[in-house]
Amino acid sequence: MGPDEETVEPGLETEELAQKINPFWEQPYQLARAVARRWRKPEAKTEIEPTIASTHQEDILSTRDKKNKRELGADSANVVLFVELEDDGSAIYKPVSGEQPYLRHGIEAGTYYQRERAAYLVDRFLGLGLVPPTVIRELDGEIGSLQQFIPETTGSWGVDLSQLQEDLYQLWVFDYIIWNTDRHSGNLLFQGNKLFAIDHGLSFGSECRMFMRHFYDIAAPKQLVGLLEQFLKDDKSKKILQELLEELLSEDEVKACVRRIEHIGSKLIKNGMIKLNEDSIFNPE
Repeated sequence: MGPDEETVEPGLETEELAQKINPFWEQPYQLARAVARRWRKPEAKTEIEPTIASTHQEDILSTRDKKNKRELGADSANVVLFVELEDDGSAIYKPVSGEQPYLRHGIEAGTYYQRERAAYLVDRFLGLGLVPPTVIRELDGEIGSLQQFIPETTGSWGVDLSQLQEDLYQLWVFDYIIWNTDRHSGNLLFQGNKLFAIDHGLSFGSECRMFMRHFYDIAAPKQLVGLLEQFLKDDKSKKILQELLEELLSEDEVKACVRRIEHIGSKLIKNGMIKLNEDSIFNPE
């Protein structure tokens, strides 16, 4: 089952809206009450994101007050801050003002934070569980992306990647779907045998993709095939995801992303694997 979409009357307060929305299908993290969240694009009128049920972590990121924040090291091309939230919450904040221009052809600075949220939504709707919960939020008067901080993680060093082949296969397919141009070992986190994918601000554009390894002509994990097949059969979920992405990306980027899901999903369902060059199309017809 995919997320439920329900019509609500305009002008209702958040708590009233929450009572009208039902949580959607089970995900790797616990679902809690649904909330209606508002965000605005920089130098634009306030936009209302189409309603979906929030996870518990999204609720924390969206509503808890900031205790403090500090800038992280200079390894990133963009400004990245660690934020402590009230009641022990913590997150990674990427303000729009810290986005450096000209990092990728066709991806404008000022849109990276929206692409972070878009990548999370794709991950969430497909049920992959790779991307930590990510919201768009204003902190100290500035808009940006706010992503759950994952504690006690390491990079790929010291990790036996041979034990994570199914996760890496899912990551490969996910990076094709979001057309990620910035995948490398520095934007993967490992918490034991759990893989987390981060840093998706340079996704959905049309420049050449980047990935760590490929899985051509190798049988796909059955779970991955099942998740894609389930999503592609769920017209309601597809419609909601498309509407949400349209609030974050250009029309052409959204259409291309949806077509990539359909393209790679159909290949995996039919053949059980991806053959060489079957994932090289940015905008499949």
